[in-house]
Amino acid sequence: MAGDWRKRDRTLRRLRAALRSFIGHTQCGEMMTRKSQPSRASIPRYAPDFCIFLIVRRKNPLVPHIAIEVLAPGDTVTKLHSRLKSYFESGVKEAWIIDPVDLYAERWNRPSLPPPVIHALTSPLLPGFELLLSELFA
Repeated sequence: MAGDWRKRDRTLRRLRAALRSFIGHTQCGEMMTRKSQPSRASIPRYAPDFCIFLIVRRKNPLVPHIAIEVLAPGDTVTKLHSRLKSYFESGVKEAWIIDPVDLYAERWNRPSLPPPVIHALTSPLLPGFELLLSELFA
């Protein structure tokens, strides 16, 4: 179990570094971590590991465009679906689910449609961003 937490922490660090670098370079928006969200993000009940707020105007500027979850030991499918539902009901446009133990990631655009298998984290909301899963989980 401790190894699973280490994998999660390593994945969080790599993802944070890649997103910070991209957002800093492109100036396309702002990334917030779970700790920095409560004052700004308005997603009921759950705080994703990372939120990305783009510079695009929205009806509710407190709802992030992208919510990112890195699964932790003990997360269940039921919890995951509850989080996804909450995120999309709040107005999130996209959710990334990353599993550092089973080494996969999903990009959800709607909670009802299963996402395709992906080999890199990309998004139409972040043109030019690409993080290969092989690099993320290396």
